[in-house]
Formats: sequence, C-alpha cells, structure tokens
Amino acid sequence: MLLQTRRPINDVLIPTEFAVAPNPLGLAPNLKLTTIPIDAYSCFELWMPLAGGRLLLEEGLLLMGDFPRLEDIAGRLTWLLGGKLDHLDGLTAPVTVDSWKQVQQTLQQSGMMANALGIEYLPPLVFPQEMADGEPIAWTFQPSGWRVVFFNLRPIDQGYQVEQLSYQVQIHCGEAITQRIPAVGSNWS
Repeated sequence: MLLQTRRPINDVLIPTEFAVAPNPLGLAPNLKLTTIPIDAYSCFELWMPLAGGRLLLEEGLLLMGDFPRLEDIAGRLTWLLGGKLDHLDGLTAPVTVDSWKQVQQTLQQSGMMANALGIEYLPPLVFPQEMADGEPIAWTFQPSGWRVVFFNLRPIDQGYQVEQLSYQVQIHCGEAITQRIPAVGSNWS
C-alpha cells in the first residue's frame, strides 16, 4: 500500500509573521498603529498616516518598507473575495478584480506609482437607501469588508509628503442587500 503524503495545511489566511507591523526605531508622531480584523480569531497590524500629510524621514521609510507585506495581505484578501477597483473621480465605473496583479497593472497603466498603502476595516452597516418625504422606503445591509488605499510618499525637506492616489480597492464579504419597506399595514415577515 502506498502512503500519500500531504503538505501541512496552513490554517490561517494571514501568517503570523505578516500579522505584526514593524516597530519604528523611535516615536512615530505622524503615524497611528491600527489593528485590522480578518475574522473573529485573526487580525493584522499596520501603520496609517495621520491627517496633515507630512511624515518624518523614519516614518516614510517605515511605511515604504512595510509596503510588500501589506500588498501580500491585500493580495490574499483579493484572491479570497475578489474586489472592486474604484477611481475616486466618480466618473469611472468600478472594475471587478480577482487578483492583486490586476490592481497593480491598472495602477501602472494609469501612471500612478504607489510606494505605501493603507487598509481600513469596514464593519457591517445597515442604512436607509431610498428616501421619500424624509422617510426611508428601503434599507440596505452592507457586509463587512476592507478598503485598500494607495499612497505616494514624495521626498521633501526632512521627510515625506503623503499623497493619496485616486484609486482604491473595496473588498467585501458578499454583496449588499436592499429591501423595500412593506406598505403600511403589511406584515414585515
């Protein structure tokens, strides 16, 4: 009888070595350490620039050095769930992507150079969708997900200027559901 050997199955989407953000050498007054949940049992950390748009030299180097790790995490989420690549101009329709390579190619074709990125957790959300006379006539449930934002860190005197690029990737755990409110006197069930 021939025994089959199997490779061990990694039981986490984000390996432990990717879950922890690098530590800065000193204080990082223009960065905030953020923990992003994946599920009820796993999460990862990353540094996000604070409002203001300026970083110390060490802060910029920290973000740029962490770029490959965060691209790997964003790539795993995109591979698992797919995503929508949005141009923030509001004029361009979102493009469905199922690989991080598609995201990279689109950015490259548009001439945008990202050297840092951020990932934000988007919790599930219930909100009124349509209004009539100030009253909702439908409600939408938006499942949880993540937003990947791209930054270009430009060198300036004694640091970097943070410029957010006009693309983002939305990754959601399913599609939004919208339900119209039943007519007055109707049953909600």
